[in-house]
Amino acid sequence: MSRTIILIQSSGDQMLTYLFLCTFLFCWSVQFCAASDTLATDASINSTSNETLLSAGKIFELGFFSPDSGHSTYVGIWYYTWKPKVIVWVANRDKPLTGAAVGLFGMDEHCNLVLSDKSGNSYFSTGLQGCLNSSRSVKLLDSGNLVLTDDSSEKSQWESFDRPTDTFLPGMKMYKNLNLTSQTSDDDPRSGSYSLKQHEDDNRTFVIWKTNNMHWISGEADEFNSYTEMPKGVEAMLANFSKLIGGSPRSFVHSGNMTYISYSNNFTSSVSEYKYTRIVMNSSGVLQFWNMNSLTWFAPDDVCSMYNHCGNFESCNSKTSPPCKCFRGFKPSSPDSSEDNSAGCTRKSNVSKNDTFLSLTMMRVGKPDSLIESAKNETSCREECLQNLGCSAYSYVKPSINPQVRTDTCWIWKTDLSNLEEYVVGGHDLYVRIAASDIGIFLLKLLKT
Repeated sequence: MSRTIILIQSSGDQMLTYLFLCTFLFCWSVQFCAASDTLATDASINSTSNETLLSAGKIFELGFFSPDSGHSTYVGIWYYTWKPKVIVWVANRDKPLTGAAVGLFGMDEHCNLVLSDKSGNSYFSTGLQGCLNSSRSVKLLDSGNLVLTDDSSEKSQWESFDRPTDTFLPGMKMYKNLNLTSQTSDDDPRSGSYSLKQHEDDNRTFVIWKTNNMHWISGEADEFNSYTEMPKGVEAMLANFSKLIGGSPRSFVHSGNMTYISYSNNFTSSVSEYKYTRIVMNSSGVLQFWNMNSLTWFAPDDVCSMYNHCGNFESCNSKTSPPCKCFRGFKPSSPDSSEDNSAGCTRKSNVSKNDTFLSLTMMRVGKPDSLIESAKNETSCREECLQNLGCSAYSYVKPSINPQVRTDTCWIWKTDLSNLEEYVVGGHDLYVRIAASDIGIFLLKLLKT
């Protein structure tokens, strides 16, 4: 049945009504309505018409952008009202459209979210199996998450939160196999050299990698180390606001092909306080925590915060110049280099059971190799290390110094000492094995039995 609309109006009123109807019909199609947060099957936006998706609360926007004056074009998500754009996700970061290529971003005939050009070249795809007897739609949420949903079951099939680029937003979960990868530069969204990942052997620790080399570690909070270099708010955000303050047992939760860390739900801060916060792995290898446009924390914050910046058996002090120096009784590893070349140091003399120990206070050092339960006091701890020619250092820790331990504890290192930094809050007294002949008497604090 058709319906006839009879307009008995002035010509001016008729024109206004006509414009209203045209606007209404124009926005009826989600494919062309820039104010929509959803794309249905067979719908798309293109790079030449400034079409975008806008989340329902007008917090995030998705569309095409060109950071290099149009030479390369990407599909990304950014904060809607912020100027200049703050990009939080890029679909095709390593495969931009170039030149005059016109991009189409939307659902294809197989119900996949794709980015292609008019010649059919693909630049991004969700890569899911095709949908049979059903359809899918994609929606941009106020959290910044782009979600592809099966329309029949209303179950999520794919989410951008599971595949971040360089930015971690509230609501994401730190999966064991999830990582943040930096941009090549501030103006180049392509994958850079730095990535933030969870430590493969310790789900409580986060690591920045520079290609295959460890660049920074968040700090070990265990029976030996009670310090961490990451604020609790940042840790809580990485845990999706469910971490028990002060640390708690954690477990792996499996969801499809993802594994993420679950914490006891006892975080006291209001999640709403983090609405406009984000964690960014920047192009210079610095992990940043932002609250809107304010940078509130970053790491590493100096050269000594970088992992093992000075090398093995070489301590780092950011307040001295140069910051790196060999311990007394050690020399630069390379005879053609100075102490400050970050190549580390080696012993001047071979170890023996007649060695003594260099006393260092408030030291940060990598994890010890062994706990000596038989050592009942510091003297016996020292003797355990001295009689073992493979022992390079020891630390005797008391509960009054480190509340993480319940009784006096003897730790020893059997490998080269690494990641050494002086005068660290929460650091330990460390006793480094050294030949007595290598130490001047006025510069040494000798331990006596």
